[in-house]
Amino acid sequence: MGKVLLIGGSSHSGKSTLATELGLRTGSRVIATDSLARHPGRPWREHPNSIPEHVRAHYATLTVDELIEDVLKHYKKLWPRVAQLILAQLSNADSERLIIEGAALWPDWVSTLVQEGITKVWLTTTDEVFQQRIYQSANYFKKSLPEQVLIDKFLARTLQFNTLMMQQVFKHNLPSIQVQEFPSPSSLADRLLTNEIDKR
Repeated sequence: MGKVLLIGGSSHSGKSTLATELGLRTGSRVIATDSLARHPGRPWREHPNSIPEHVRAHYATLTVDELIEDVLKHYKKLWPRVAQLILAQLSNADSERLIIEGAALWPDWVSTLVQEGITKVWLTTTDEVFQQRIYQSANYFKKSLPEQVLIDKFLARTLQFNTLMMQQVFKHNLPSIQVQEFPSPSSLADRLLTNEIDKR
């Protein structure tokens, strides 16, 4: 694992869980790209909190293609800030490691970083696993029909995002891991810590 570890992937691929596990094991600082800028998040909330109206409208009015276009536009604006964090960490003489996780780590942009000390990996899984995780997280079957429609739109965006992301991963010959092949986040962390995935 390099001085900076980048963990990309679509929503519910396990990025945050893996980053937390690795952060605890290695004493690394962990940053989620979602914490750096706001964007309409998941179209569900824990009871009794209700979905903000702008989030509801976002998923209700945009097509899946428009949702993809909108989130990639948001990530593109965010990318210079993420890149600055990475380069600042590499130039820091401090030995602290940094883990950055998030869907904003779009392969086309990350592939331009060729500095030494960066380890890159993208997490992916099957459509069935994405659906299972999202439905469980959203408590889907206890939601109203209108809420289920929004969750299904989020799921469709997630699946399409993953497909586009993996096309770029393959195009740039970047490393990826099928998370369903690992029984636990701990075993996935073991894989990353014992194998050099893509260190530059």
